[in-house]
Amino acid sequence: MILATIAELGNLYYQYMKYLFFFVVFIQYGFGQSFNGTWKGDLKAQGMTLPFVVHLIQVENGYEAKADSPKQGAFGLAAKAKVTGDSVVVSTDYGAKVVGVLTDDTTITSIFFQGGIQIPLILKKQKVVEMPKRPQEPQAPFSYDSEDFVVDKDVNTTFGGTITSPKQAGKYPAVILISGSGQQNRDGELFGHRPFKLLADRLTQQGFVVLRFDDLGIGESKGDLINFTTLTQADDVEFLLTYLSGHSKVNPQKIGLIGHSEGGVIAPIIAARNKEVKYVVSLAGMAIRGEELTLRQMADIKGQSVEKKNFYKDLVTIMGTGHPDQIRNDMQKRIDAYTETAIDKLTVEDTAGISRLFLPWFITFVKLDPETYLKDVHVPLLALNGAKDIQVVAKDNLEAFRKYLPNNKKNMFKEYPDLNHLFQTATTGDILEYSVIEETFNEQVIKDMLIWLNGL
Repeated sequence: MILATIAELGNLYYQYMKYLFFFVVFIQYGFGQSFNGTWKGDLKAQGMTLPFVVHLIQVENGYEAKADSPKQGAFGLAAKAKVTGDSVVVSTDYGAKVVGVLTDDTTITSIFFQGGIQIPLILKKQKVVEMPKRPQEPQAPFSYDSEDFVVDKDVNTTFGGTITSPKQAGKYPAVILISGSGQQNRDGELFGHRPFKLLADRLTQQGFVVLRFDDLGIGESKGDLINFTTLTQADDVEFLLTYLSGHSKVNPQKIGLIGHSEGGVIAPIIAARNKEVKYVVSLAGMAIRGEELTLRQMADIKGQSVEKKNFYKDLVTIMGTGHPDQIRNDMQKRIDAYTETAIDKLTVEDTAGISRLFLPWFITFVKLDPETYLKDVHVPLLALNGAKDIQVVAKDNLEAFRKYLPNNKKNMFKEYPDLNHLFQTATTGDILEYSVIEETFNEQVIKDMLIWLNGL
């Protein structure tokens, strides 16, 4: 998904978006006998309450453990820890540590540590922890063929994914599903939802071959995560486009791209330069400049001083111009000046977040100007956005699509009044609603998309 605010751009992109839970709690536990059972606590920081759950099962040599972060949709995380008497020290793969003591049969009193942050944490023993309902989740047996693949792009880059296709022999239209920012698996798994698995299921039932893939660093896909950007991701998808066109059931004259959020940016970038792409679907895609989007989102930040808000605005403005090396140099000068003179000093969270802004992805994103490539997209494009999307504002971006795209009678633009960034029926559109909504992807949107695709 595309960045929500500058605070999330700094503090949450690699935490909230990439790993999909705020403190990257890949908890590792192991316990003595009194720790047997399921334990639940709440991490409270920056106005957010993020529950996590630990399941402990006694085995011959200790305990097997699993951890969940329900609000962020992360379940069944492998876990282990060190126990001494009634005390437990929990160390994570991402620099977090939980130090606690069993104060009674139902309570572990602990402190959560990460990156200089200390958060009191009370874990309470639970009877039952219900998994969230996902009524749209496709269930086997399936009426189509499914094949997993692993393919090398080069010596440093490998992609793993799944291709679903109709059982009958023949040549079919085909699509590649492209996820939003952050690293997600081939199912587009977010907050316990698997929208790409659902879309692949529905599309394949309607006679499409569908390729979905693990993002770099996830599942069976491996590559350079330090230097990747929106533009390098476009190159990767273009490689997979060539791979898909050689599939025995694919009609190479009817291959298209369906991208969500940042994927809705990547798809038209490829379509503008590659004639193999015959149509594009942008789901909550961006059509305004990255700098403009980020600055607009910053206006919605709550609980931040004017001084600090202006500081972040300055950083974004710097990121929007010049060569990357000069951008980093100018950003560092602004950070040093703020550190010396500011009344509202930078916190540990600010510092950690700002360090992410120096990465190629952020600089490239802020400098993106969709007008430069949308004007060259001459194939049909379907742009769909939700009115309750607080990350990519529907009205502004649909207007930009209409403005920059060449006239094409098959282009279609639609705004859905009650849908959020994930195309769920929402109350507020807030990110924290995503996991508690049972709907994975709105059925009317799927229907509209299939009608448009079948009409090409």
